[in-house]
Amino acid sequence: PGGARSDVAYAPDYVYYSRSGYTGTQSSAWAHWTGDPTCDWDESTGLPAQVKAMLTAGLSGVPFVGSDIGGFVWVDPPSLELWVRWVQVGAVSGIMRMQTGGTSLIGKPKTHVHDTRLGTSLYRRYAKLRTQLFPYLYTASHESQRTGLPLTRHHLLGAWWRDQAAVSQEHQFTLGADLLCAPVVHRGRFVQDVYLPKNTSWFELLGGRSRYEERDGRLRISAGR
Repeated sequence: PGGARSDVAYAPDYVYYSRSGYTGTQSSAWAHWTGDPTCDWDESTGLPAQVKAMLTAGLSGVPFVGSDIGGFVWVDPPSLELWVRWVQVGAVSGIMRMQTGGTSLIGKPKTHVHDTRLGTSLYRRYAKLRTQLFPYLYTASHESQRTGLPLTRHHLLGAWWRDQAAVSQEHQFTLGADLLCAPVVHRGRFVQDVYLPKNTSWFELLGGRSRYEERDGRLRISAGR
């Protein structure tokens, strides 16, 4: 009435973007980042810890959570391998956000994923994937607004909460209800073990019938027979 916008309560023009809070924060500051991570592979403060932080925040009722891609505090600047693995995590997070700044503990300048042509190409690949997932992310966001379920979901929040092997996974989760993600978060790892929860049919997205095309940055999936 009175010309008021009907969508303000659902999608306001602003976002409170926070890194800390208390009981009840979820209702007013629903977009969070995981703090100031170290630019390394440390289980407690580096890349692996950010996945755990996103999942535990989701279990606490925070729907949109991401981390500083590349980290924030460093002794040695992040390597290209670390940058790319972090970009991959960011592409399947509640929020995908690059961190180009931060704090050097011994004065070394920070690197950037775009320092090399290879880094830029790999970033483009996963940024394009994120863009192509927009309809799916939009739907998952709508569900989050309606139910409180986070975008990055621990398996406890899925249909497999009785599957002990599923709920014991520390770095594996679903983005929304249906996209299973198992990002590589350890240095030098090129083969990843993925647990497929029981009583569900799974189809491989990045492989099999799909192909990435560098010329336009699109992921195409063939229909098959």
